[in-house]
Amino acid sequence: MHKIKSPRTNHPQPFLNQLVSIFIMELMNWRWSWRFTLTIGLIAPLIFTVMIGAMAQTSDPQTVAYWLTGNIILSLMFTNLSRMANRFAFMREVGSLDYFATLPIRRSALVAGVLTSFFLISLPAVIATILFSAYYLDIQFQIHPLLIVVLPLVGMALAGTGAFIGVTARSQDEAITYGQVVSLLLLIIGPVMMPPDRLPRAVELLGWFSPATYGASALRQTLLGPMTPRFWLDIFVLIGITVGFLWLVGHRMDWRQR
Repeated sequence: MHKIKSPRTNHPQPFLNQLVSIFIMELMNWRWSWRFTLTIGLIAPLIFTVMIGAMAQTSDPQTVAYWLTGNIILSLMFTNLSRMANRFAFMREVGSLDYFATLPIRRSALVAGVLTSFFLISLPAVIATILFSAYYLDIQFQIHPLLIVVLPLVGMALAGTGAFIGVTARSQDEAITYGQVVSLLLLIIGPVMMPPDRLPRAVELLGWFSPATYGASALRQTLLGPMTPRFWLDIFVLIGITVGFLWLVGHRMDWRQR
């Protein structure tokens, strides 16, 4: 008599299904506080835009361009890097990572799903910053279609940096502090807020190790033009940083499900 084999009910879902499921779960977690996250991501960039307007009349166009793209990086910092550091540290402290480790999902799907959800939440603040800057500063953007590639890459690279801080910090408070310190450092090292000729040589060289440097450069080229060969270096580095931090965060997590 032949035995009938029961179907496997614990077979893992495809990676894309896992990523979408985590993405939706994270969005549901923020359904009560997304307004606060959006507001935080808007306040500082809009205030800085007003400050740029006050100084733009006595500054050269190149400096204003750096201020503008640095301001967009600032918005992404608040809603991606800092919040991701807080989120992963919180997930460690309350045992959420232990829960996810019992499920048949990949670590990379969890990390990518959380990062993607935070980028989506940050997107309205970034778009509002761009539109308000165009109106208030009377800037004529030369938007390149590749901007739709650049924005997610910059957001994911910064979010990956924040996630790594979150999984390596010893507590949530420590992660918040480190996230704020790193955000400030990434803004001031390298040509993010200021042209390279206005920076000390040492600060300019340190900028080569900062994801914000490559993100700001790619944003300037796709928002204001012109596109240069440097753009492809920026894209390559941003992809490498994103993939590298996805791997590092997954490797650092205490994951029982192998």
